[in-house]
Amino acid sequence: MPFAGEDALRRRSALWWILSATLLLLFLFFLSRFPSVPFLPLSSSSSPPPSSGLASAFSSLVAPARDSSGASGTTAMEDLRGFAIAWRAAGGFLVLRSEKKSKGLHFQIPGGHAEFPQDAASAADFLAHQTVPVAPHSFSASGKGPETENKKKHVDEEEVARATCARELYEETGIDVREDLNRLVPLASAGVGPFKNRFYFFLHLTDELLANAPLAIQAEDASKGKTRTLLYPDNYDHQSPELQVQLAVGLNEHTGFRLVSSAEEAAHLVTKHAGGRSTRALKAFQRLLDKHAPLSPLDAVRAATQSP
Repeated sequence: MPFAGEDALRRRSALWWILSATLLLLFLFFLSRFPSVPFLPLSSSSSPPPSSGLASAFSSLVAPARDSSGASGTTAMEDLRGFAIAWRAAGGFLVLRSEKKSKGLHFQIPGGHAEFPQDAASAADFLAHQTVPVAPHSFSASGKGPETENKKKHVDEEEVARATCARELYEETGIDVREDLNRLVPLASAGVGPFKNRFYFFLHLTDELLANAPLAIQAEDASKGKTRTLLYPDNYDHQSPELQVQLAVGLNEHTGFRLVSSAEEAAHLVTKHAGGRSTRALKAFQRLLDKHAPLSPLDAVRAATQSP
């Protein structure tokens, strides 16, 4: 008994069969050229490598910067910046002198743009290894207590900006906290920034940090065939006592530095820096100091960023 539709098949023309065969061959050809990627079974007994947490934290930062471009052609992460409000008990707040043609003589606070993937990797590595007790005069990553009790679980923009701040501070002055990011205290929780993807961090300039600053940067410059002069701070009023502090500044960006007694004075000096946002940050920091007077800047930051 013939099956249903047999007569219809017999009536098909030779041309129809030729076209059908040709389409089948084309399908098989493209299938061989672009094979699908097979799914690999995962063993339930296998465990992820130790670095999987670090890799996932790092990729979560780099991927958005690569894929989510805005109308301006840059992304929020690519536009990220980190700056230091650095203070020394004997001298005051650190500002760097610059003499660009477009702005003339002006001052800046240390810091600058994030560099990817370098700064994101540094931030993720710092977070992954944040298990040791914090050092004296430093704070936890969150700025709210002992590091082992309030450890952040995810790298965020603030952490990348902190790594950026450490790298820029080293490149601009030789002050090196790249392996001790806890020294850079996030100030967002204290009401200082962030402004337009710019994060601010307090740094207590200890004698040890300042004494070590010229050594490493000079050795690195020598290996790259660069030179910069060790400079003392500007004695701008010709009345302040000479400060035995030297920093390795220069390399076309800065021509000197100054230590000023108040955040308000520093705010006045940096009005041409970062579109006025450095001034805004320093004024916010001065309000923080006024609120916690008569505490020193170090103790005021502690009071503002630690939990009760």
